[in-house]
Amino acid sequence: MRDKRASERRPVPENVPVVEETTGRRLGTLVNLSRQGVLLLAERRVAPGTILQVELMLPEPPVALHLGLESLWSLPSDLPGYHWMGCQILSLSDADLHCLEDYLERLPADVP
Repeated sequence: MRDKRASERRPVPENVPVVEETTGRRLGTLVNLSRQGVLLLAERRVAPGTILQVELMLPEPPVALHLGLESLWSLPSDLPGYHWMGCQILSLSDADLHCLEDYLERLPADVP
């Protein structure tokens, strides 16, 4: 299967929680990300097509990113109750985009 991503995804070595802004409820943990999307280990199933407003707290320096996401797919993980979830970034402010790009530059490239 050919990878259709427009930009390289980077693994996230730290434990970065993802919180739904509308409910304050933890959605899951960030696994990898790129300028266009994220992979989460979600604590519940989220149907494809669901639009979410989330906050990620990036470490060093600590900065909160506010992202609009669309769930593209969800698959059960080996952990009971958890799901892998691929999302497209739909919206973020210019300031958050700058912080995201700075963070991505500091992350190692994904190993094939």
